[in-house]
Amino acid sequence: MTDISCLPTEIYDQPTQITLLFVEGLFPACLGIQHLKSLRLVSKRFYQSATRILFGAVKIGYPGNGLWSSIHPLERGPESRLSRLCEFEFAGYVRYLEARCARPELMSPYEGLGLKAYHNFLFLLQQLPFLQHFVLHAGVTSDEGLVLDSVLNALQYARPEGLRTLYLDLASQKEVPALESALVDLLPQIYHLYVKWNAKDNTPRAMLDRQSLVREYGQRLQSLRLTGPHQHDMPAVYPLLSPHAPLKHLSLVGIVMSSDAISAIQSYKATLVHLHLFDVHLQAGTWSQLFSELCRFPRLLDMHILSCGYVTAANQPNPPLLHSCDLIESPRSEDESAMMMCVLIMRKRRRAMGEKGWKMIRMACALQRKPDCYQVHLVD
Repeated sequence: MTDISCLPTEIYDQPTQITLLFVEGLFPACLGIQHLKSLRLVSKRFYQSATRILFGAVKIGYPGNGLWSSIHPLERGPESRLSRLCEFEFAGYVRYLEARCARPELMSPYEGLGLKAYHNFLFLLQQLPFLQHFVLHAGVTSDEGLVLDSVLNALQYARPEGLRTLYLDLASQKEVPALESALVDLLPQIYHLYVKWNAKDNTPRAMLDRQSLVREYGQRLQSLRLTGPHQHDMPAVYPLLSPHAPLKHLSLVGIVMSSDAISAIQSYKATLVHLHLFDVHLQAGTWSQLFSELCRFPRLLDMHILSCGYVTAANQPNPPLLHSCDLIESPRSEDESAMMMCVLIMRKRRRAMGEKGWKMIRMACALQRKPDCYQVHLVD
């Protein structure tokens, strides 16, 4: 008779995985693990397996004030939350980390913010050897921008081997000098990248100078989401659209697409499965041409086109807000015809695969503030 301790690891993992799926089914994904109060196990191997799986599902929130409390064992203060996390024996199982850059109101901006943030965050990363997903929310002041650079520098230096997902919310920072260097070093191992710009002046100039490196090193990207300021063309985002990446999921939000961006989308013809375009306006070409190209994407199954149209003032030196009605042109009749043809082709493709058909929802587009604009949402 085989001893239970000799069973494969997968057998020990199944009870906890099933329990976790059940809890997440009852509650939202962000709250499910919080509602799991206790789990009773009768074997040390089951206990070890549950510890690894449950703590791997925990998302550690790293508040901005954690950047200021010293976390080194010989220097930490009694108020340091981060020091207690690093002492916790299960910290090595953590895979999700979310950090925020914020400066305490009582701290002077001249107290070595960047250096302290760098050392503290680097020490934290060294305690999380199995980190896979990292989310960074930037602040809105110049001091917090300094901290943002320090955090990115620490992430670049630590370079966790298992890091696969990188989410960067750059908020209203006008410039992020450390971003380009961090991306060049981290992109070779990143599968899922999300970058959000809110400020219209947030144009990473160095990325334009090193765009060949960014494009070359982004060849492992499988999903990419870029959110712009909803105001003007941002050529700095185009290097992130690596033409050699096996991209399956692409989401573009709030940007003006030039011919470079359209060419990048066309380069994903062999791999693209999901395409999401929200509040995207063409500066070159037409939607009918783009839909005609999408019809030839053999693996494209999901398409969401929301609040899209044309922009007529993108070439002005200082374009005003695109949401002004005078600067937005509605999709044309030929665009709708091409879109419907694309929908029919994808519907046929999905049915051939045994999946559900599609339905189209048309509604007035409130974001564009024009009654004749339409919003199309293609869902199962």
